[in-house]
Amino acid sequence: MKPAPRRVSSVAPVILVVLLWSVIPAAAQTQVKVVGVPDVSVPKPIPHSELVVFRDIAVSSTRGDGTGKMTFAGTVSAEGYTSVMLSLAVEPVGSGSVTAFLVPTEKFVSAACDAGPMLFSLAAGVSFSEDEKVAGSMSFQHQLAFPQYAVYLSNTSDRPVKAQFFVYLRH
Repeated sequence: MKPAPRRVSSVAPVILVVLLWSVIPAAAQTQVKVVGVPDVSVPKPIPHSELVVFRDIAVSSTRGDGTGKMTFAGTVSAEGYTSVMLSLAVEPVGSGSVTAFLVPTEKFVSAACDAGPMLFSLAAGVSFSEDEKVAGSMSFQHQLAFPQYAVYLSNTSDRPVKAQFFVYLRH
């Protein structure tokens, strides 16, 4: 009866290995479920920047205050972006200045800007004389606070001018 203890001593390591083998993979396959949090997915890659260009805008002379007297060029969606760089170029016919404004499309702000002061507007401007072929503004960087802006241009010269307005949105 002496061989029995040897069998137990050789079987004990095998049992230990089998037990460890079954425990380790179970710990590695633990699944965690978060309840009450919706799945987050991105349908397309998030862009780092975007350039919106308004080309060949015929800007008539502006008289009076408010956006109601200015040339409307379109809208810019700024949702998801944190800053914007504005650049304006003009082909002058005479002397004067042109200013391009980004005005938030929020109802209260738009209503106030129609006939009165420009609220929360972002601007780029250029002054020119009649001997210039093209006049350009300095590039102005602004922080964004609203998801959408309307683009308006004001012209102080006596004659219409052609403008190019560049809106560079960034994160």
